Amino acid sequence: VSHTSPYRIHTFHNPLHIDDSFHHACDFIYEDVVGRLPDVEKFFTDYFDLEYANYIHTAICKEIDKLTSEYKTLHLNHIDWNGLYKFSNSIDFSKVKKNINSSNHYNDKNNKLVYNEVMKRIEQ
Repeated sequence: VSHTSPYRIHTFHNPLHIDDSFHHACDFIYEDVVGRLPDVEKFFTDYFDLEYANYIHTAICKEIDKLTSEYKTLHLNHIDWNGLYKFSNSIDFSKVKKNINSSNHYNDKNNKLVYNEVMKRIEQ
């Protein structure tokens, strides 16, 4: 299971990625909207409730943990996970350099690194 950040705002239409078939409906992320989408930036800075977002994120993670508890499950995170729900069997890829491109958020070298780490855990 690959986990995401609680600090996102869901949208079906992201004007930063109109012509991008992969990201056209991706969530708003603060770092992406700063200086580019002033209304969304204002929502993040003036209205977004971090405490509530963390609460909901934790509740969802607990439910995922419960639903997968009877299965061999590997949890992946690609962001700084400090202060967020702790899964017992997880791999932290937050220090791996990101490159937004057509093959996800890593370049080919780092995609291979992620793949090798996942395979190593599966084979244990």
